Amino acid sequence: MSAASFQQLDQKMLSRREREVLTLIGQGQSSRQIAEKLHIAVNTVSRHRQNILQTLQVQNTAAAVEIATRLHLLLS
Repeated sequence: MSAASFQQLDQKMLSRREREVLTLIGQGQSSRQIAEKLHIAVNTVSRHRQNILQTLQVQNTAAAVEIATRLHLLLS
């Protein structure tokens, strides 16, 4: 399997919205700021955080951002 194929699989690990939330987390934004920017509820941001942690099998958002950076999951 080519590197491009692996990257496509990695991209599918998280939904587009989860990748948006994780990118904003990586930029240091709070849940409230993320909710306002994406026009969603703070509880929805929290749920996305939980899903991200579970999918990436990490305990905190710092580890999630680190893994997502390595896998090129963060949006530009």
